[in-house]
Amino acid sequence: MTTGDYWVDIRQGDRRLGAGFILTTCYVLTALHCLDDLDVGNDAVDILIGGTESVSGRVYRRSHEADLALIDIPERDAIQLAVPNADRAMQGEKWRNPYRPSTRYAEMSGNIDAFPIGYQCEGHCP
Repeated sequence: MTTGDYWVDIRQGDRRLGAGFILTTCYVLTALHCLDDLDVGNDAVDILIGGTESVSGRVYRRSHEADLALIDIPERDAIQLAVPNADRAMQGEKWRNPYRPSTRYAEMSGNIDAFPIGYQCEGHCP
């Protein structure tokens, strides 16, 4: 796994639920709406890292207002996770999201033209 492999696929059984990214060696962060198809009463998910390695996780916290979910990785030593370096975006920098909600959508990428911009999540909070 390289240092850029912090994007993950989140699955439950054979169903792809969405994508997220490794936040720390213990947690994956995803959009809450990606988990809409979770089996009722079953918060267990599989986290596919780099397209090859898989670890088990469990939905730990949900924020409906922010449309975010935190997934706990109980077996923290199962594999070596690449934790991204966080920083502030600068004008002119490139960004890319290698995962997409479904095959209907193209991979997203672009350049940062201006900031800060107000963002309203699906829960209608800033």
